[in-house]
Amino acid sequence: MVQVASIVKNQPSPELDSMFTTLLQGFKQHNETGWAAQVAAFPSIQERLEAHYDV
Repeated sequence: MVQVASIVKNQPSPELDSMFTTLLQGFKQHNETGWAAQVAAFPSIQERLEAHYDV
């Protein structure tokens, strides 16, 4: 997640952005508990991913 969040700052291509959206939303839906544990460790990254990918 840290790598994805850092790429978001550099505005990835539309294709890569779409892949990240699919991947992140899928992970969150598949494992809500795991997702919550991951984002709790990185609050600033959570904010960026939520704002950009709605996760």
